[in-house]
Amino acid sequence: TGNDARKTLEAALGVRWTRWIGRYFPRLEDALEVPQWMRNDYEREWKKPWRFEGPGYVLMQDDAHCEVLRVGFEADNIGLTIERERPIDPHLGGAADGVPYPYWFDIVVDTPEAKRLASFTWHLKDGGRERLKARGLPERFPAVTRRASPRGGAAWYFAGDFADNPMDPRPVPFLGYLRIRHLVEGLKRTPSESAFYWRFYVPMMETILNDAGLLR
Repeated sequence: TGNDARKTLEAALGVRWTRWIGRYFPRLEDALEVPQWMRNDYEREWKKPWRFEGPGYVLMQDDAHCEVLRVGFEADNIGLTIERERPIDPHLGGAADGVPYPYWFDIVVDTPEAKRLASFTWHLKDGGRERLKARGLPERFPAVTRRASPRGGAAWYFAGDFADNPMDPRPVPFLGYLRIRHLVEGLKRTPSESAFYWRFYVPMMETILNDAGLLR
C-alpha cells in the first residue's frame, strides 16, 4: 500500500501501522509453508542460515527486519492470544478470551479516535520479551478496533486474517451447531485456525451483522 493510501486508511480506521507483521507457523522448517522471501530477509539481516524447527512466530518489518520467537525457547506453548478489553463491548459478548491466534497479524497502534475492543497478548519467556523490547514492540497491541463515524455507522478494523478458515461448504447441520462447535474447539491446546474462527470470529461477526440489520 502506498504512503498516501495508507495514511487515508489509517485516518479512517483510527489506527497507525508500525509496518510490522507476523504469523504463527506450526513447522518453521516447512519450506512449503514458510515463504522463501521471509527466509531470505532473516538471512540477510542476521547473516546466518535459516535453521529453525518446530512451531514458532515470525515477525517482519518491510524487508529489513525479522524476528523469530520459537515455542519453548522465546515463546510459551500458546505464545499469542486474543483477549477482550474491559468492560466487554456487547459486540464481543459471545466471543471467548484467551483464544490462541493462528495466522497472519498486523502490529498497529490505536489512536484516540478509535476504541480498542480486543487485544493480541504475547505470552513469552524472558528471551522473547527482550527481543520485543529491543525492537520497540509491545507485549499487548490492538486486535479489534472500532472508530465511530461522524456521519453515522462505524469503521471496524481487524488486525489480521480473521476470516481465514478452511470452510466446509455444507449447510449448518442442526440448530445449536454453532454453540457446540464453540465448545468443542475450546478443547484444542495449540493454535488452530478453526478454533479461533468458531470461538472468536463467528460470535463477534454474528453480533455485528445482526446489529447492522444484515442477518434476518
